Amino acid sequence: SLVDSGTLYGQAGLKGEVNVFNQMLTLNKRLSGLKPFLAAHWQNQQKYLANGKIDTAGWLDTCKQVKNGH
Repeated sequence: SLVDSGTLYGQAGLKGEVNVFNQMLTLNKRLSGLKPFLAAHWQNQQKYLANGKIDTAGWLDTCKQVKNGH
């Protein structure tokens, strides 16, 4: 969850993991379609880390944008 990962790893730790996952998705063409989902999750994680609040409406909007290919 956003809360657990933010608490356990913090922004610096998560940023490193996001970079690693992004590289994995870039190198594996079968998984490259997952990059928008990683970006959406990271965007929402950063918002949580910045203010300590989970924006469920924003999260849903981001997911809808990914689903619709934006």
